[in-house]
Amino acid sequence: MLAGAPPPSGGTAHERERLAEALERARRVRAPAETHQPPADWHAWFADAIHAGDDLHGGTVGYADMEHFDSLRRAAALPSAPVSMRHAIDWLQASERRDFARASSLTDTLLAEMQAGQGWVPPGLVLEGALPPSSARVISRARADS
Repeated sequence: MLAGAPPPSGGTAHERERLAEALERARRVRAPAETHQPPADWHAWFADAIHAGDDLHGGTVGYADMEHFDSLRRAAALPSAPVSMRHAIDWLQASERRDFARASSLTDTLLAEMQAGQGWVPPGLVLEGALPPSSARVISRARADS
């Protein structure tokens, strides 16, 4: 939706509001990488990062915006960034790329971190992203049927 495209002209007030929210969210996500200052709340920042990824390339399959993930990694390299969040970024990128082998190899780490109270990725997203394509299709069909 946002990747390099000019803002649409017109639209409803709701669409303009959603676009403004998405642009502000993208700014907040990029800020730590650009300013070298950590966010006040890493969990809120990571939730914004997941949402911003959807804003940028939601609806695409097998595509991970490298500029977006590079920005996330630069932020995660800040000294105060939790190590477990770095694992979540790696997993999220593998999931976006539909690299199920890589996502699966990271899933045990994410689950262990969740059990230790250091979870970053919503559990439902972990379940979907860690599954091979055939299982993901079964889940998608089941959701469509319900």
